Amino acid sequence: MSLPIRLIISLSAYSSFIFGTLFNSILLFLAKRHSTGELKSYRWVLFYFGLLNYTLLGIQTVGQQMFFMTKSQVSYNFVLGLAARLPSIYWYVGIYCLYVYCATLHGASLAIQIFDRYFVICRSDNKKQRRYFVWMAIALFFDDKRTTTQLLGDDDIFSEQDNGQMAFFLETSTKQNILVCIFYTCTICGSVLMYCAIIFCIYRLRTLIYENMLRVSNIRSNEMMKQILNNMLIQAFVPFYCVSIGLLCILFQLIGNYSSVLLQLEMLAFVPLHWLPVLNPLVTVLTIQDYRTALVTILKCGRKNNQITTVSLKPTLFVMVNSITMRLNQH
Repeated sequence: MSLPIRLIISLSAYSSFIFGTLFNSILLFLAKRHSTGELKSYRWVLFYFGLLNYTLLGIQTVGQQMFFMTKSQVSYNFVLGLAARLPSIYWYVGIYCLYVYCATLHGASLAIQIFDRYFVICRSDNKKQRRYFVWMAIALFFDDKRTTTQLLGDDDIFSEQDNGQMAFFLETSTKQNILVCIFYTCTICGSVLMYCAIIFCIYRLRTLIYENMLRVSNIRSNEMMKQILNNMLIQAFVPFYCVSIGLLCILFQLIGNYSSVLLQLEMLAFVPLHWLPVLNPLVTVLTIQDYRTALVTILKCGRKNNQITTVSLKPTLFVMVNSITMRLNQH
């Protein structure tokens, strides 16, 4: 069972990287060639957003496949790519901490932006509430890194004698491991609640902004606002789904020993995260009318050029055949 799951995860990672590169390239091309007026300044936002997408794609897909792979049923092992050539166990720990930091940074930055905008727009800029919620979001999201550091610092769980192996689901035979599992479960519960709060704030923002957009006749601003709101919903809902599945897996692990099955299921549950940077440019192209029209026009022009080339060759060949026939008849 583990081999098909590894194959699915690898195919999902590399295919999402390919399609993400394709869609981001299309988006940047449309933003450069077909942005006028207000969209002209907006294309620079898309440019930096594209760079962010490439970074996320590299970290979540190719980077994960290069440095990490599931070797046994209950552990991660650094067996592929550059990580297999690292000289010391401390390099493994450093790379893994950097990977976890980059993977959770997206959630923390999203929480800060959403909570800040929610209190500014929907709560009339209550600075105390904004400050408290922003710091709570940072604490909850970055608790995952502190948990990871604790796991990596435990000699029984991660040691040089284990050949760089780190237990993903912990055995519950010792009191220390039970406490770490409870702490880790509480941390993930906090992340799930935080994503629920993010989705609620986005929904309230979306409702309020849509009501105000009905009074505004500026089509460009409405399209850009819809694109931003749709992307925010995607960025909040997909991690919420993955983190919720991870929470269920850990709860089942605390009830009984299901490590061999739950690790593989959790790996499959996090596959949608690979496609998160792919959906953002696709939503942007489909939401903004100028980009959508330009893409359809380019596709239609490509078909027309092929038809024109095919049709134009027929009269040319006909004239050439007639001229050759006339010369032969003259001789």
